[in-house]
Amino acid sequence: MQLYITEKPSVARALVDFFNAHGANFKESEKRDYYIDTTKKTAITWAVGHIMGLYEPKKYKEEWQHWNINDLPLIPDGYQFKKYVHAQYKSRYASIKALVETATTIIHAGDPDREGQVLIDEILESIKKKPATIKRLRLNALDTKSIKDALDAIDDNKNYKGLSQAGDMRSVIDWMIGMNLTRFFTAIARKGGYTTTFPIGRVKTPTLAMIVKREQEIKAFKESVYFKVNPVLDIQGQAVTASMDKLPSFTNENDAQIIANSIINGLAIVDSVDTKEITQDVKELHNLDTLQVEASKIYDYTPKQTASILQKLYEKKLTSYPRSDCKYLPEAQAADAPIILEHIKEAAILPVPITNIPERVYNLPKPFNDKKITAHHAIVPTTLPIKEHLSELSQDEKNIYQLICMKYASMFFAPHRYSQQVILFNVNDNEELTLRLSVKNISEEGWKALYRKHTNKEEVPDIADNNIVTGQFTFQQGDTYNIEDAVVTMHKTKPPKRYTAGSIITAMTNITSDNKELAAILKNVKGIGTSATRAGIIDELTKSGLIQLKKKQLVPTQEGITLVDLVPEEVKSAEYTALMEADLDALQNGDITPFELMNKIEKFIRYIIDNEKNITVDVQDKSFLCPICQKGYLLFKQYRKNDELIRYFRCTNTDCNCTLPACPDKDIPEYIICPECQKGYIKERRSSSGKLFYGCSHYPRCKKTYPNRDAMETLPDTNPFLHIDSPIEDAFKQ
Repeated sequence: MQLYITEKPSVARALVDFFNAHGANFKESEKRDYYIDTTKKTAITWAVGHIMGLYEPKKYKEEWQHWNINDLPLIPDGYQFKKYVHAQYKSRYASIKALVETATTIIHAGDPDREGQVLIDEILESIKKKPATIKRLRLNALDTKSIKDALDAIDDNKNYKGLSQAGDMRSVIDWMIGMNLTRFFTAIARKGGYTTTFPIGRVKTPTLAMIVKREQEIKAFKESVYFKVNPVLDIQGQAVTASMDKLPSFTNENDAQIIANSIINGLAIVDSVDTKEITQDVKELHNLDTLQVEASKIYDYTPKQTASILQKLYEKKLTSYPRSDCKYLPEAQAADAPIILEHIKEAAILPVPITNIPERVYNLPKPFNDKKITAHHAIVPTTLPIKEHLSELSQDEKNIYQLICMKYASMFFAPHRYSQQVILFNVNDNEELTLRLSVKNISEEGWKALYRKHTNKEEVPDIADNNIVTGQFTFQQGDTYNIEDAVVTMHKTKPPKRYTAGSIITAMTNITSDNKELAAILKNVKGIGTSATRAGIIDELTKSGLIQLKKKQLVPTQEGITLVDLVPEEVKSAEYTALMEADLDALQNGDITPFELMNKIEKFIRYIIDNEKNITVDVQDKSFLCPICQKGYLLFKQYRKNDELIRYFRCTNTDCNCTLPACPDKDIPEYIICPECQKGYIKERRSSSGKLFYGCSHYPRCKKTYPNRDAMETLPDTNPFLHIDSPIEDAFKQ
């Protein structure tokens, strides 16, 4: 029997639909856990992502279940890492196992990337009885043509051994670093009073470091005022504002005004004219990163939301593989363009109509480039007619599908063309007083019309820090123009912007190093993390309480700041991640062995532990003394539970661990100190009969009580953390 194993049930269903449309007769099994065509002796089953995982430390040694710093590092003997089947997937695993044991040929149909390769391979490796023949089917999309092309290119799974080893070793490296350094730095932090867990990850920690560094830059920022002189020239009867060239700004208003006064009514003499004709073609299409960034800017979608929407579009066969890191297409796919464009045109997906495109289809736009294709290709519409399915899409799905179509269609529109002139003037033949004028005239809007119409925004000038004008002017060297006025304007420097969920994706992708060799590696591996994992990293940092999302901005918590201060540069640097990615590539290419790589990681972990054992940390935020134990401090924490954000404070004293709610609109603890003992706080309590009343949390040491809220109206403002407009006080007075 022949057996196909896909990564997801949706892919299995797509294969069934394809084969049945071409003469097969696949039906669901009695238990609905696979599809079977008895006449062709072929079955199709599926995984559900990673069915298997690496055992936790306690499964190797009983004593490793305790977080004892003296046990570190935790390294299984002989690097013999063991895997288990996740409890929720045991029945799925059993179904796959039974089919594998009766199969003569396996077709591995996991997603066409490192993770997709290893998650099917690890299932097969765990089953002792398996067929000698294992083939590999790599699906980049689920429409009919893409499936047919993939089946025509099916090859031996042995050709992907390096890819599988790299995927497997990636999880082992994450285990070694996460289990050891998380325990190590958490233990150090707890000596200083923290009660939280400090998770460490090879991508997570450098990402957190970027967010913390940006926050520190914002806090260290000191606003300064500067002044600019804006000369107004009479150019062919039109008042045009230029800018100062050699004296772009002044720290003193008087100095600026002196220069302004000196040039008013003067002559601006053309010194040079630099004219360029600029042609901008669409050079790249969307991968997951760029689509997440664009969706964040236009629709305020988080990267995780965009990835989820994309997955749905992929499962509906409308778009290609969603977790792609590639921005290019195979040249052979140019033949699909007329079909895809016709479907887009029929469904009126674009904000401007498609016209006069066919002749550009055969001119092979730049995104069609076989040399730049990786395991995937760019995210594009499939050849499935969208008009028939448009009514089935949610608004979010329509929005993302439109962005994909716009990018795809844009490469067939005319280029964006404009002329750019930069004119330099001398003022009254004084070479120290020079003016600059930039003139930009769009001759053909081309593909940018798509985006202007979509966002309802005019073309944004891309010549930074200069006054830019439009108009048909003719300049010749030596021409003179009157300076009618010179206006002094005041400006303020602005702090760096906090990262958003969208901009951090760009930062992770473009992160670099001062070391040229490592910078090259980071560029080659496209930064830290992958297109498939970056959104999850941000989600993990938020859930672990190391960052918060405030008005779409990523803000580090005190724990996050402390963690970045605590860990050495080697752990929080993108350079370390770059070196590891280079090692994984070397493993994939067969240049090093898994054992050699694990040995290298072990040495790194031992180096960090040995060099950092004597560091100390103290709780930095001592704003709120714990009202219960009077020893620890209340630290703000938050987590998500069923999409609800739970915000609270916990005492740093491990003998106390008091928790208090946070005020609804402020990061301050919500409670009223007992006026009797000045140690406890007033809380809801119930009598033995179940009657509600309010009493001191230090009962029985303090027996102060209030029968109801009204009785507390006369409470003095004893809480140093709450003010008259505090929501808790308002609540007690209702």
